[in-house]
Amino acid sequence: MMMTTDPPPAKDPQPATGLYSNCFPSDMCPGLNGGGCLSLQDADMVAFDGFCTVLCQTEAQCAPKPNSPAITRCLAIDAMQKACFLECVTDADCPTGMSCELVGLPNGDGSYCW
Repeated sequence: MMMTTDPPPAKDPQPATGLYSNCFPSDMCPGLNGGGCLSLQDADMVAFDGFCTVLCQTEAQCAPKPNSPAITRCLAIDAMQKACFLECVTDADCPTGMSCELVGLPNGDGSYCW
């Protein structure tokens, strides 16, 4: 008797526009009210990736999220503002086309989809 394993559930690709869409190198997030491009920088402070996000107070404001194992988070980006992130453990948690990157935020380091 052969045991078959189900393939992992299909993931959505990174959105083409709106929340969680790519904004590097254009730095533009058309049609996203109350949001903008959150850049990922290397050790030399040179941006090499970015995604569109919105300011939030709760995770509920970070919807819709692409279908993927990543977890929606509303996290501090500075002393006054929080923004939406997709928390991950590995690249497999992120929407197709995004990578899981370890970054430092005001409340500590974490891994998020970029």
